[in-house]
Amino acid sequence: MKVSDVRTLNLSDLKIRDAENGLKKIEGYALKFNEPSEDLGGFVEYVTPEALSNVSFENLLLIYAHDYNNILARADSDTLTVQVDNVGLHFEATLANTTLANDVYNDILAGNLKGCSFGFVISPGGDDWSETSEGMPLHIITNIQSISELTITPIPAYTETSVTVTRSLDKIKERMKMTDEEKKKMEEEKREKEEKERLEREKAIEEEKRAAEKKEQEEREAKEKAEEEKREKRTQETIKREMEKIREEFADKNKGGDVKLRELGKKADEQKRDFHKMLVAGEIKRDTTSTNVVLSDGSVLIPDTILPAEHEEHQFPRLGNLVRNVQVKTTTGKLPIFQTSDDVLEKHDEFGTGNRKKVPEIKPVPWDLGSFSSTFAYSQELLTDSQYNWESELGDRLIELRDNTDDSLIITALTAGLTATVSTDLIADIKKALNLNLKPVDSQKAQIVMSQAAFDAIDQLKDDMGRPLIQMDLTKASNYTLLGKQLVVIADTLFPSAKAGDVNIIVSPLQKSVIKFKNAEITGKFIDSYDVFYRLLGIFVREDVVQARKDLIQWITKTAA
Repeated sequence: MKVSDVRTLNLSDLKIRDAENGLKKIEGYALKFNEPSEDLGGFVEYVTPEALSNVSFENLLLIYAHDYNNILARADSDTLTVQVDNVGLHFEATLANTTLANDVYNDILAGNLKGCSFGFVISPGGDDWSETSEGMPLHIITNIQSISELTITPIPAYTETSVTVTRSLDKIKERMKMTDEEKKKMEEEKREKEEKERLEREKAIEEEKRAAEKKEQEEREAKEKAEEEKREKRTQETIKREMEKIREEFADKNKGGDVKLRELGKKADEQKRDFHKMLVAGEIKRDTTSTNVVLSDGSVLIPDTILPAEHEEHQFPRLGNLVRNVQVKTTTGKLPIFQTSDDVLEKHDEFGTGNRKKVPEIKPVPWDLGSFSSTFAYSQELLTDSQYNWESELGDRLIELRDNTDDSLIITALTAGLTATVSTDLIADIKKALNLNLKPVDSQKAQIVMSQAAFDAIDQLKDDMGRPLIQMDLTKASNYTLLGKQLVVIADTLFPSAKAGDVNIIVSPLQKSVIKFKNAEITGKFIDSYDVFYRLLGIFVREDVVQARKDLIQWITKTAA
């Protein structure tokens, strides 16, 4: 296999060890980030930590001496594993019981093999050139397209450079020889070229955008035309049915000769047009003597119009976005959480017996999923008689029911088993909850959930300078902060057994104190199997909201003044 570039590191940390199954393993770093290379023939090279972001290691090989006939391990057989960490590309290989593998293992053990090479291809635009303070060309690799091999080699100085890199090096060397005026001219030409390319790209994007908009407009006009034709057809059919109905009514009433149908005769076409306007545009002529479709007593047919629906916006943030969400596959289970410890190491005398520490404390958080569901029914007549997308509308209402359910379950979990602290100084008690009841990291990550009445009570308070204690923070979703913490304002009545005007405040790191375990969420449409008379649109959710850390929740209330 041909590679564009090969680099070799003289690695003193190449390690060997025996596996439990009797096989032998070697490990080390094939490359290290942000470390300067040796002189690579007139330039020094760095590899940045981001360079391996898009590299696939599925077909990576570990070979000996750059010979693809000498394969030691490979990723697709699980004998070679690699990991990108903050140091570089670390590898671990399990060697087979072969002569080559045993020789390599023993040579590493004896210190004869210390070098590790890697063959790679640089992505287009994935490198840059500059100069060191001493004038040495500096090659910085920021994006590697692929790595084809890792090689254990006895020749650490072995390095090959691709034609592309060599040409770039030649250009940077030529640039280093230029005068300041020549460099300035070259930079200007480069900027002009980049600006021209940018303008061409923007022009191409704009043309594509206009073409897409034109196509979208044509499709929209074609759709509107088709819908207009359908409405026109339905309107004509409706007019025909209504006219027949009127004639039948008057035929029945005229049997005794008391009521007569007014003369329509020559004005029939005009009457149909007026009736069409009533059905489509909502325009009504109340002239009961000439051109309208009327009864002899002067009554006029008036259509009923349904305008597009408008939506009232939900007024409070959703708590489901603030707690921790965990996807599970079983109905019941436990989430183990390791607890921190204040224990310390003990002094150990030489050849003395060490004291064994107790096993770290683990607190399990159990879940037991429940089922929540609801449906909306809607008739075929509703779909036929209206152009509005009722299915989409009812689907949005189901999502609203789900979010309302999550809000209720989460506030119940936040307050379950807790006794609220009755406060005489809300700010002092909130500070106490943050400073004493929570440890520093939990306090830093805490949110303050408060009823709307609590928000108003605190918002009325001012500091010594006459400024409101609650401040706007445009960087936060809630838009308000208090004591540097995010404020989440919810409805007064969402708290259990609360009524409008009640002051309730929760101080807690919500991601740790409450966990929502969820298995599935299904929305479906059910249709009458015999004939399409009505439909059901439903949602089914399997979830459990659990109070995971009662000790991290502080509930504060205040009696009415």
